[in-house]
Parts: sequence; C-alpha cells; structure tokens
Amino acid sequence: MNAHSSLHFHSRQAPIAARRAFRRWGLYLGLATLLTGWTSTGQSAVIYRNNFGNRGASYIRYGTVSWKVLVSTNDSSNVVIRTTQADSSIGLSDATGAPTNVSNVNAGTSQSDSQGFGVLRSGQRMLTYTDSYSIDRATNQIESIQWTAAQYKANGTTRTATARVALQIAGQWYVSQTFSLLADHTIPIMAGSTVAQQEAEFANYAGLYSLNFSSATWYTLTATPGSLFQVGASSISLPGEESITAIGLYLGAPGSGAVFFDSFTVNATVVPEAKVNALLGMGLVALLLGKFKSPAVMK
Repeated sequence: MNAHSSLHFHSRQAPIAARRAFRRWGLYLGLATLLTGWTSTGQSAVIYRNNFGNRGASYIRYGTVSWKVLVSTNDSSNVVIRTTQADSSIGLSDATGAPTNVSNVNAGTSQSDSQGFGVLRSGQRMLTYTDSYSIDRATNQIESIQWTAAQYKANGTTRTATARVALQIAGQWYVSQTFSLLADHTIPIMAGSTVAQQEAEFANYAGLYSLNFSSATWYTLTATPGSLFQVGASSISLPGEESITAIGLYLGAPGSGAVFFDSFTVNATVVPEAKVNALLGMGLVALLLGKFKSPAVMK
C-alpha cells in the first residue's frame, strides 16, 4: 500500500471510529439519563410532619407551631375560634412526646424533637389544622396519614376519645372515618391522678394510628364559627385532583379525661412532573441515536 492509499484509508477510518464512539457514548448517556429520571420518580417520602415541639415550662398555643383551632365545649355548643389561650384544656404540653427524636418536615423549625404534644380535655370537640402547607395532589400521591395518640379516662367515663383526619379542598372541609382510641392506649387512672402525671405517661401509652388514603371513607364537615360542628350522614368521594389547602385532625375528648396526640405525618409518593418526563424523553432519544448505525458507518 503506497503512502497515498494509506492516507486515504486512515482518512476513511477516522470518521468511522468517531461515529462508533458517538454511538457508544450515546448509549451511555441514554442509560444514565433514564436511570436519573427513574430514580427521580416513584419515591415514597414524608412530605409533612409536625412534632408539636415545646421545650418550655408551660403550655403553648397551637398557633406557635402554625396550627389553628376551632373548638366547641361539647356536642351541643357552637364552634368558636381559639387563638390566644393555651392551658391544660387546649394547648401543647411540654412533656415527653411520642416518638422522640423525630424532626419536622415542611413545618418550620421545632422547639424540640422530643418534648411536646397536643392536648384536648373534658368532652370538647376540636378541629385543629395547618393551612401553612398545601399538598398538590397532581404531583404527590398520598399514601397514608399517621399520628400517635393516647387517652386518659377518669372514673365513670364511658366516652372514648376519637380522631378523624380532616382536610380542606376548595374551601370545603372533609373528615375520614372515625378512629376510636384503643384500650392499650389508655393511661391507667392510678398512673394519672393529676394532669402532670397523665401527660408524663403519654410516651408510655401512645400508639400509632394510620389512615390508608386510597381506601379511606370521607364525609363533609361543617366547621363554621357560631354554628355546630356537623359531619355529613353519607360518605362521599373527594373532588378530583384539587390541592389540599389545609390538613389536620378532628378530635373528640372523653367527657372526664383527655386525648393527647403527636407527630402528625403525611406520607406520599412523588408523581413525575413535566421536567422528569422531559428527562426520560431525552434519555430515550440518546439511546436511539446510539443504537442505530448511520448508513455511512456501514460502508
């Protein structure tokens, strides 16, 4: 082979080698992009948690942790807005919570990851909630809503503490089916003869309650100040995929006793957004570019 032929041979081989390298790197890029896209979707995570931290030496308002309160003193009393007062009847205790050492998620900075939980006493009804964090249901598929709870029932008290998940969509409140607190999560009378003793036992008797969002039963809730709390008689379906603008608990305390709750948590799976879909599309294009040989390479 003369010098001219050798030069011509190498001049043809250089583009072929470059195209092969392009295909190879196209495959690598495509696989990497697809993997990045896949790992950005379908992840289950805590999207909201409030541990109701209170490191003080007394009760603090729910407003301190960006939660609001609507309350009625009993089933036949009108709803009022509770904004300023905090005490052993309605407030956040500074006793040890359950669980301990859990941090807030999208709920601001907590005073404490171990101390603090919500309190409601003496047969009152309360809707307590946050509207400082909204949930876009188009990008967050809610799996479960969880909280811990315990109750104290004085001698002769037959009414059991209850809890329902409450959420607001397009200005309308909805509540889930009722959770009645279990006997295992009831603080014994002898262990809770005083308010302080009852609250000190919360961490020992609290149990986990969990609402499976996909199978939950929902009812409308009327929670208008100046009127009675009213739960709809028939179950309904939640509207579409509209965002949840407020979320919390609708609680009922025993007639002579208390209900305690802590660590309100929302778990969800992140749904692919447009940018993730675009990333997956780029990965597929890169794979296709790397997979198919151009006619020039076949020569």
